[in-house]
Amino acid sequence: MLESRAIRMGALLTLALGFTVACGADDTGGGGRGGSGVKGGSAGSGGAGGSTGGNGGTGGATGGTTGSGGTGGTGATGGSGGSTTGSGGTAGSTGTGGGSGKAGSAGTGGAAGTGGAAGTGGAAGSGGSSGTAGSGGASGAAGSAGKAGASGSAGSGGSGTTDGGTCAKGMVTPSQVVWIGDSYPASGSGGIQKYTETAARTAGSLATGATYRKYYVSGTQMANGQIPGQYTTAKQADPNINTVIMTGGGNDILIGNASCLSSPPPGNASCVTTVNNASAAADTLLAQMQTDGVKYVVYYFYPRITISGGAANVDYAFPIVKAMCDKFTGALKCFFVDTRPPFEGQSWFSDGIHPNDAGQQAIATLVWNAMKANCIAQ
Repeated sequence: MLESRAIRMGALLTLALGFTVACGADDTGGGGRGGSGVKGGSAGSGGAGGSTGGNGGTGGATGGTTGSGGTGGTGATGGSGGSTTGSGGTAGSTGTGGGSGKAGSAGTGGAAGTGGAAGTGGAAGSGGSSGTAGSGGASGAAGSAGKAGASGSAGSGGSGTTDGGTCAKGMVTPSQVVWIGDSYPASGSGGIQKYTETAARTAGSLATGATYRKYYVSGTQMANGQIPGQYTTAKQADPNINTVIMTGGGNDILIGNASCLSSPPPGNASCVTTVNNASAAADTLLAQMQTDGVKYVVYYFYPRITISGGAANVDYAFPIVKAMCDKFTGALKCFFVDTRPPFEGQSWFSDGIHPNDAGQQAIATLVWNAMKANCIAQ
């Protein structure tokens, strides 16, 4: 019995001693030392944090209650972990970390204490490092500005067009348009000119009652200076001339060298000379017009006349006279009108040489179309 009492007393002393150690007071904020439990004594509570986090209380031997973490000091370095691990006890839950210090920069966390098997008080939590802010999405590159469309090129001033591509109206007065030539424009009392003027009025390019100036005379030739003289007369009457509408050279063969009808060029050398002389005289005339400031010449040539040898002479002279006209493309522009195609298969001659009314209308249409297409006297 004494032995059993001794055993019981020993046990009581052991428990008392464990309790005393576990509940020891903290020193300057230091945590009390956990008792070395034999059986599941309650874990000592962690001391309140001083300037240094208190040590966590050592867990009890069995299933001890986990000591709460010491309160973190303001801006303090985290306390070190508990120095002694509890023996054999069930690990307690990790003690709550101390609150972050108020210092501007977070205090350096103390080294984490080794968790006792019976959980030690958690080391005072260092001020949690701020989470890294997510990097902002890269701004999308600004779309490059689209290029401005090319300004439309202005319409050519020389042709008298507007920006819309249509001919400007009223830029040339009727007196600035002059007709010269032989019996072709004179046929039908000036039929080709009259039908051209009718088309101009219909298009709004010529006022009612207004007419172009005319100086053509039947039977006149080119190389002898008669047709060039008509231009001189017109210039003397009024030198302000913008456009000349003309023909010429036919009578240089019909009247000037009738042998060309029975023996056409190029076989007839004299006819070759006749054609070349007429073309050269026209070239000189157009050069003078250019010097005088005339802007446009509309040169309409003859259809294939039906008298003997007539068509062969027209076809021979056509490319020579056209080449002369076509070379004027600068200050003076010459537009050559081929009247042959519409006459093919038609009975549009009054005498095998001159156009009848239908032929005059056909030629006038060709002349007006050339004027309209090139914005001449619109």
